[in-house]
Amino acid sequence: MKMHSVIGRGFQEVIYQRCLKIEFEKEKSLSSSSAS
Repeated sequence: MKMHSVIGRGFQEVIYQRCLKIEFEKEKSLSSSSAS
C-alpha cells in the first residue's frame, strides 16, 4: 500500500490502522463528490 512507502515500516499496527482509516475516508469523500 501507499502508506508503507510514505510512513515506512516498523510502526505499531494501530498506526497503520489509523492511516488506512484516513485513506478510506478520503476515497469515500472523493467518490461521493464525483457521483454528484
